[in-house]
Amino acid sequence: MTTIVYIICMLLFLGPGTYRSDISREGSPVPPPAESGELRQESLTYTQENKDENTIFQPQQSASAEELSQEEAKDSFLTESPPLAGRTICIDPGHQSQILSTKVPIAPGQARLMPNYNIGTVGITTRNFEYAVVLDIAMELEKRLKELGARVVLTRESNDIPVGNLERALLASEAGADITLSLHCDGHEDEKISGLSVLHPGDKYINDQNLLEKSRSLSQFILQHIIKETKARNRGLSPRNDLIIFNYSKNPCALIELGFLTNPEEDRLLNSEDYRNKLIDGIIKGIMEYFKLY
Repeated sequence: MTTIVYIICMLLFLGPGTYRSDISREGSPVPPPAESGELRQESLTYTQENKDENTIFQPQQSASAEELSQEEAKDSFLTESPPLAGRTICIDPGHQSQILSTKVPIAPGQARLMPNYNIGTVGITTRNFEYAVVLDIAMELEKRLKELGARVVLTRESNDIPVGNLERALLASEAGADITLSLHCDGHEDEKISGLSVLHPGDKYINDQNLLEKSRSLSQFILQHIIKETKARNRGLSPRNDLIIFNYSKNPCALIELGFLTNPEEDRLLNSEDYRNKLIDGIIKGIMEYFKLY
């Protein structure tokens, strides 16, 4: 009895609130109270791991419409596909330094034979061959088109390996090209003749009206933009039935006559980096406009 009375007296003496459990409801130790003069910092971040009543929850402020718009624009810029992504473009630098004497039918199923190789023309002043000029332009064009996301196929990458016109057309078709652009320079006995033209397939051997229509549109767009960029004399569009690369093509195609190497001024221009860049700018703009339509 004396012991029971003693315990009761001790409890009354200590008072309520003195007893503390060192184990929380979740079974984790409860941190000791702060010492005198010590400020206890509460978390300002609400997390799943910290839900006790001592946590101060401050919701994040909503982003303004302007901030959201800027973020969306940034995300769009980072994720937007290049303008020519998914497009395959075949670039055919005309001619080469090595030629063979073989001939092929002018079109599938035709008896008329045409030379499968041709060396091209040469600069009247620079003495640079057409095959070298157009290969340089083609390789720069390839680089620029790849930067815009296009897959680019070249029919040749050197001047001394013979590639026939028939092989060029078949290569473009096998590559699944969306379009084929054949690059050439013109030539004439009269050195005063100048200007730029674009050739497209005629309908003598080709019955695919969709291919013919797209080829003409492609040629028109390219001619329009090249003339605008270079201010060269516009010699217009010309349908051709006698070109093997056209008659064996399975995709829309155009042949660009970039100027006359037999004209002293155009020979000089075609061998200058500045003018070549203008030609390339015009070609690319024409391609871009074509793909907006098709």
